[in-house]
Amino acid sequence: MPLMHYLIIGVDPGHTIGLAALDLSGKPLKAIHIQQGGFEAALAALESWGTPSLIASDVRPAPELVLRLASAFNAALFVPERPWREEDKKRAVREAFEHFSFPVENVHERDALSAAVQAWRHHQNLLRQSSGLELSEADLESLRHLLLQGFRQSIALEMLKKAKEPKQSEPEILPHAQLPRAESVPSTPAISLTTERVISELKKRITFLEAEREQSAHKMRLLENGFTERQRRDNTIRKMAGEIMRLRESLVRVNAQKTKQRMASNKQRAANNQGPRNPKQANFDSKSSPARPSPPPDNGDLNKLEANALENVINEYRRTRSKPGNSAR
Repeated sequence: MPLMHYLIIGVDPGHTIGLAALDLSGKPLKAIHIQQGGFEAALAALESWGTPSLIASDVRPAPELVLRLASAFNAALFVPERPWREEDKKRAVREAFEHFSFPVENVHERDALSAAVQAWRHHQNLLRQSSGLELSEADLESLRHLLLQGFRQSIALEMLKKAKEPKQSEPEILPHAQLPRAESVPSTPAISLTTERVISELKKRITFLEAEREQSAHKMRLLENGFTERQRRDNTIRKMAGEIMRLRESLVRVNAQKTKQRMASNKQRAANNQGPRNPKQANFDSKSSPARPSPPPDNGDLNKLEANALENVINEYRRTRSKPGNSAR
């Protein structure tokens, strides 16, 4: 593969990182995926490829890995207005390989390549402005790099010209009396170039801050959604606990009432069925056979009632969880 210089890099973050590179004319050059090493491995891979002029995310807001890589190379950042659909990504990769092809092994490499293609398309009119200039291939690539950094074309051409001029020797220090007055010193192109550099860096900084703000807002929404879901779940659990306690208290009251009624019924039945026929027989029966204890109350109906009540509470909780928007994310 030819040595790469200035590049447009697409990044697909995740446990497996996808990286893809285009040159500044939009030609696909390379796509890989990294399963171990994270940021450090991605940084080392890009350093071996060349100098990223533009680093592109395939999602909005830009993930932290994309921001860290762009910051490490002081590269311009591209974040799409909206996430691409699967059909858009597949079509972008097909169009990129109409004339150039190399294997794309998995969805991570495909998404990274589609991010780079999307970034190049966004800036293609800017990059094509330099196509008609009579410049060497190296100067043309450097000019496009400067354009992506936010410099105007006229200033970028002046910067290339200054870079080719031989370095001037240090100026001779004149006596104080021979120094020209400040107001007589003409403005120099160096002042303009310095201002343009400051403007370029400020533009990139603004883009980074906006991306960081969007990422922070996204994290906040996720935290709020998680907190809301936990709060909803806790409220449901508290309601279930209160309902179970209320049902248990009701069951205790019903149990006590049924036990009282059963004891009264047993006592009445004993009085009716075991009444003495004569005093002597009653005295003999009381001496010969001890009184049998009354059978314990049958709790089968109560246990069945309690099980039904608990099952109703659980079914109500399941219906609450199955409603749209209540599933934990």
